[in-house]
Amino acid sequence: MVALRTEQVFVLPALRQHPNNHGHALVLPVKHTRNLADASPAVRDEIFAVAAHLTAALPSLFGAEGSIVFQNNTGPDDLSFHLHVHVVPRFAGDHFVMTRAAVTEVPRSARLQQTTLVRQAFSGWSKPGRDAAG
Repeated sequence: MVALRTEQVFVLPALRQHPNNHGHALVLPVKHTRNLADASPAVRDEIFAVAAHLTAALPSLFGAEGSIVFQNNTGPDDLSFHLHVHVVPRFAGDHFVMTRAAVTEVPRSARLQQTTLVRQAFSGWSKPGRDAAG
């Protein structure tokens, strides 16, 4: 259910989403990377370039009025972790809170629809180039 895949990064709809914030997507590196500090500068740049492109597309994709982007680094109880950035569409009166208790599993059919929409947003997209010093 991958919406975008480059050599370094991929995007997919989150399995668990806040009920009022459907369209929540994850941006992840292809190569296992435990946390943000372990990611190469090129991977970090591409993750956030993709996240920025996605936030710009959320109003047309899902009717969002804004977004929130966040990344959790490893915590003391995280045994197995993989770097990922959340891109969450925001809507008036959505009562968004950052808690796991507020999320529910989204049916596969809804996530497939979200995947299709996000793919459309990246149609023709190319990652920003790095300057000669980069």
